[in-house]
Amino acid sequence: MSSSWRYCRQIDYVPKHQQRQTSCAKLTRSIHWRLTTFLSRIEAFGSKDWAQSGDSHPDWLTVGAVYKSAVSLYASLSLGSLGVLPPTVALENSQAAHNNPLFCELHAALKVPRIAKFMVWPLVVAGVQAKERGEATRNWVEASLRDISRVLGTGCPIKACAVLKMYWASDASGWDECFDRPNVLII
Repeated sequence: MSSSWRYCRQIDYVPKHQQRQTSCAKLTRSIHWRLTTFLSRIEAFGSKDWAQSGDSHPDWLTVGAVYKSAVSLYASLSLGSLGVLPPTVALENSQAAHNNPLFCELHAALKVPRIAKFMVWPLVVAGVQAKERGEATRNWVEASLRDISRVLGTGCPIKACAVLKMYWASDASGWDECFDRPNVLII
């Protein structure tokens, strides 16, 4: 291959490389915009607008509040773990804003038998957050999952509890570190 041919190939490579970088940057901005929009839609969800009126209205408000916090935390934690959603102050503030309400609303929901059985998944999300909250919170999550397992007659909450306990005992932190391998948790 002549040296002039190599030189032409190098010149040709530079614009294509720059085009790829520009395309990647546009794609990254597009994905970030979509994820931000997605998280904004979760934030905009209003339990009061969603809850059915009637005798069970307070229960529906509780269910809506629990799931709003759980979905928001799950989305930000899992997308952050993937590296798709970079850590920002706004993201940390959002996680902090949903952390305490999730636990408070879960406490209320678990006292109502007809809605307690729908709280397995939010309890798993709370279990990931419980690592930073202390032993009493971890014990409460474990006991709650065991109680729901008995009520539902299934071992899936117990399996989730086992995964959480291994995570709590580890030095790792983050969503993907908790669920670092495939698990069948039908919740």
